[in-house]
Amino acid sequence: MVLILSAFLMATGAMVMERLLSSISQLFDEAKPPHFLQMHTGDYDQSALQGFADQHEEIQSWLIEQLLGFDSAAIGWNRSGTGESGDFSDRLIDNLFVTQHTEFDFLVGMDGSMTVEVMNALTDAHRAGSTIVMVTHDPKCAARADRVVYLRDGRLVDERAAGAWTEQSADTRADDLLAWLRGLGF
Repeated sequence: MVLILSAFLMATGAMVMERLLSSISQLFDEAKPPHFLQMHTGDYDQSALQGFADQHEEIQSWLIEQLLGFDSAAIGWNRSGTGESGDFSDRLIDNLFVTQHTEFDFLVGMDGSMTVEVMNALTDAHRAGSTIVMVTHDPKCAARADRVVYLRDGRLVDERAAGAWTEQSADTRADDLLAWLRGLGF
């Protein structure tokens, strides 16, 4: 019996990993992340970079993105349920924030248009059998989920089974979800 259970758990774990990797691959296809990233500090010659890009036809687009350093001691956390708190002052990593670029948004289109495309890709992946775990503060995105789990301060507040999403029910479903979340203090 133990061997059967072990084999079942291993097979289930393998299926979950396969679906997760498939979902990540599809997200990378849709998100179009950069193929090359160079981090640099100090001065640089923008005209030399432009000249390099012009000489290489395989470079379709490029940008220089400003990163803002942030004092780790200023980034804090607080768990209201336990009273624990702290900051990141003793961490060895740099805390860098990316500034918004006028020509490129790293997550969605400047007008929010990519949100629909990304959500459609995730919906298609889910319909094809992939398991999607999404963390969002956007009720319209959350309304696409078959099941919504509402967390506050790291604790489960409530959950709701919503069934399969359809384009025809999108607005009503988002409104119903938002009303449910507001009732929980969202």
